[in-house]
Amino acid sequence: MNIGNIILWAIQVYLVYWFFGPAKMKLLTPTEKLVQYHLVPSGGSPTPIRILAILEFLGIVGLILPWLTGILPILTPVSALSLGLVMVGAAFFQFKTHNTKKLPKIVLALILCLVVAWFRYQEMG
Repeated sequence: MNIGNIILWAIQVYLVYWFFGPAKMKLLTPTEKLVQYHLVPSGGSPTPIRILAILEFLGIVGLILPWLTGILPILTPVSALSLGLVMVGAAFFQFKTHNTKKLPKIVLALILCLVVAWFRYQEMG
């Protein structure tokens, strides 16, 4: 195992850690709290945010299992790219809510997602 592969695995594990907490929160938090967090409009349905959480969980699984098992490894760069798109959406959400304190972390996660997507795709040759 070369150093580049070790670094990519470390990034993948970090991204799993990064996405797991928010996805769990979006899936398990009562609707009233989601309204307080401005993730669901008052009187609105929590369904879109719950669907996003499920998609984030699928992305988490896709970051690790396909590459680890060798079964459909193309899903790892696709998952990384998809989670990167989630970060683009998160950045727009932060701008919309005027909460720009989180933007540096969001941009970092986006960059890490793109790094994993690029290099894992390149490794597929």
